[in-house]
Amino acid sequence: HERAGQELERLLREDERAGAFFEACRMMLDGLLAVSALMLKPVQRICQYPLMLKEVRKRTGPHAAVEAALERMQTVAGMINEEKRQMEEVCQLERRLEGWTGPPLGAYSGRVLMEGELHKISKMRRRACTFVLLDNLLIIGGRGRRLRVEHRLFTQDCRCSAVEDGEFTLG
Repeated sequence: HERAGQELERLLREDERAGAFFEACRMMLDGLLAVSALMLKPVQRICQYPLMLKEVRKRTGPHAAVEAALERMQTVAGMINEEKRQMEEVCQLERRLEGWTGPPLGAYSGRVLMEGELHKISKMRRRACTFVLLDNLLIIGGRGRRLRVEHRLFTQDCRCSAVEDGEFTLG
């Protein structure tokens, strides 16, 4: 949903006709909600289905079809909640970044996999840095509460290999 909203915002900024079309649709609905808010409604409704199915089960008794539907909808709602949690984590990371240029992190990555300290060796000097590994992006920066971006590496273009001392290199 988050990426769809970002894409919609981009489209509305760049395409005058699309902007006019969506504004006309919004006005037909009495102009109460922004278009991006209308996109959220179906996702919110999916998360309400397990509650509705539990109510059906309570009023009608157990039925195999209701139990199967409830189990599936609980799984889907769980997946939606997890995706939302992961996107919120990416947004929190983005707020911590200093010196980030380019599109929002959500355009590149959907999950923060790991964050920690690494030692950068350059010209025989060793310096502690902070790294954040996302699902397809590695960010390396200065240490501290805010992360000053020094390097970013898109991991789809990398491979990791072991070296003799047990450390690894990205190349």
